[in-house]
Amino acid sequence: MSFWKRFPAYRQIVPVFALTVMLIYGWTMYRMLNKLPSWLLYLRPYEIISNFSYALVFNFLECVLVTGLIVLAGALLPFHREKDEYFIAFGSALGLLGLGYLIYLTWQVGASKANLFPWGVFAWSPFILAAILLAAFFIPRIKTIKVLLEAFADRTVIFLYLFLPFSALGLVILLVNNLF
Repeated sequence: MSFWKRFPAYRQIVPVFALTVMLIYGWTMYRMLNKLPSWLLYLRPYEIISNFSYALVFNFLECVLVTGLIVLAGALLPFHREKDEYFIAFGSALGLLGLGYLIYLTWQVGASKANLFPWGVFAWSPFILAAILLAAFFIPRIKTIKVLLEAFADRTVIFLYLFLPFSALGLVILLVNNLF
């Protein structure tokens, strides 16, 4: 089998991309809305919009990178003969578990004091990431969970209609901000 035939079809990548968009953009919205009250005290509205546009463009690139890694993992793992049946559930599980763990790490670093960096959390990271990969590989084999993951990923496609135009607008603002 050719290496390129191991990659999933476009219609299977879109729900996984939408799920990563929902998680990454949602996390950024949460963090920016937490900072907005303090920004209103010392930043002008254009500077707030500029910060937001940088975040949108970076989020888009981050979503493409994360989805690309999930697609690559799906192509390299041994279920390539069954990829049509399992990729959306596998990618959704890997995206939810992997990005959920990264959000947890962010909270741990943010909650720590400068001199009490949570080294213990990061010491376990290779084992946890291996467990996440194994869980994402085996969890979709359970029919009920597979159906739930596919349905959830399919329903997150609506976020693409919202965040992709905002990212394009953010790119325009970013270019205008840096060129003029």
